[in-house]
Amino acid sequence: MIKSQINSKRIVFLFCIGLGMICLAYLCTKLAYGVEYPQLSAFIFAGMAGSLGIYCLALPFLLNVYETDKEKIVAKSLLGFTKWSVLRSDILYYTEVNKAEEYKLFRRKVLKFQSKERSFRLSSYYVLNYRELRPIMCKGQKRNRDMESSWYLQSKKKLGISYFIYTLLFFVLSISFYFMGKTEVSQVEIISLSGPTLHKVQKQRSGGSRRNSYEIVIKLKDYPNFKFFTDADALAECDSKKLLKEVKAGDIIEIDIELDTYQKKLSRSKKLGFFDKHFNYKIIPVYAIRKGNTSYLSLDQYNRQNHKSSHLIVLIGVVLALLFTWEGYKVFRKIGEQKVKRAGKRLYRTY
Repeated sequence: MIKSQINSKRIVFLFCIGLGMICLAYLCTKLAYGVEYPQLSAFIFAGMAGSLGIYCLALPFLLNVYETDKEKIVAKSLLGFTKWSVLRSDILYYTEVNKAEEYKLFRRKVLKFQSKERSFRLSSYYVLNYRELRPIMCKGQKRNRDMESSWYLQSKKKLGISYFIYTLLFFVLSISFYFMGKTEVSQVEIISLSGPTLHKVQKQRSGGSRRNSYEIVIKLKDYPNFKFFTDADALAECDSKKLLKEVKAGDIIEIDIELDTYQKKLSRSKKLGFFDKHFNYKIIPVYAIRKGNTSYLSLDQYNRQNHKSSHLIVLIGVVLALLFTWEGYKVFRKIGEQKVKRAGKRLYRTY
């Protein structure tokens, strides 16, 4: 009897990823409750990380360890408990697909067997002795080439559809950023706050997708529970070096924020909406910064930079949309060619 050998490195990797995701979910949950109102964005990340962590921790126990001889194939759990067994004579057919041909990131082969009662599979990703075990398990069994061709066609269809979904996504984002770039923050929508800083003005790495994305963080003594910050657009026009050098803890500075935000979060003269409470409650964007007669950032500078960045994002979005459209077209063209070949083979068989 020959037994499949599970790749222990893959199992350890799954456990590490699972534990890491569980810890991340705990930190996100703790962060969600760390403010006055529960933050749903943190809960969403916690749910995603927790689900992935549980899946990675449970997956090793769902894997099958196969033992095979001339008469039957036995599937056992990682702990050695027998799950089921199937007679080799009851196997109807098997298929083998090379996922490395379709997905460049996954270099693995997968054997799938279909018996009268169940289907089961064997993956080279988790089985060390796949090459040794394959000819023994497949000996005397019928290989279903049509099913393999159908799998490749279906996987290509899914890949092509995903390309077109990304095309639509980038197209919609480009349109939204185009109209966002046209809108300006007017002076009527702005209110000025003045007060001493709680600590020295800081420059921090932001949580944005760009690798070198930073933000200026200001905390005022009058509002210690809120973080006033300049986003990437404002920072590009802000004299950040001069600001960091000249503004110390306790200095009186003046900042401009949205009037609506002030009325909802600071003065509480307006009722907080659902998104105001549960998404980025403690974070307030700044549109202008001044200290005495020195201006580090003005509203005009912010609006000007907002136009520039939105145009750049629109250009990148259009280029990515065209790229994904081209890739999707190539995939479906290849599907059409394969269908023609399959139809020709079937016609040849009939004659």
